[in-house]
Amino acid sequence: MATIGGRAGAQAWDLTFFDFFAQNAPAVVAEAAASGNPVPSPDEAARLNATKPPLSTKLPLKVDALSVNLKSAYRPGNNEVPLQFQSHPAECRLFFTAENVLRPASAWTAAAKAVWGKGACVQGSTNNTGW
Repeated sequence: MATIGGRAGAQAWDLTFFDFFAQNAPAVVAEAAASGNPVPSPDEAARLNATKPPLSTKLPLKVDALSVNLKSAYRPGNNEVPLQFQSHPAECRLFFTAENVLRPASAWTAAAKAVWGKGACVQGSTNNTGW
């Protein structure tokens, strides 16, 4: 389930990584210039400062949790659509319980019981592939 297990994909970064780079890049550029080894030219450094994104705390909307996909993963034989844009429906659906909401790890316990123990999938939610 995407709610519990996340989405399929490869590599994503949280906004805090971008904040870190946006905050520290000008200092790294200035230090390189001061040491006589400017990595970017002065024009490139000016362009960096003019175009760097604002910190996530300065965005017009409050963003608590946001990540950006940096690298896509593909299924063998399908190099057109990245995994994060494909639907991967559950083979065995389970209803949420109050315990799952309060203790998300209990959802994994319920899933393990449905597959290997004395639990069960929601009626009609399996496609008879190994369940």
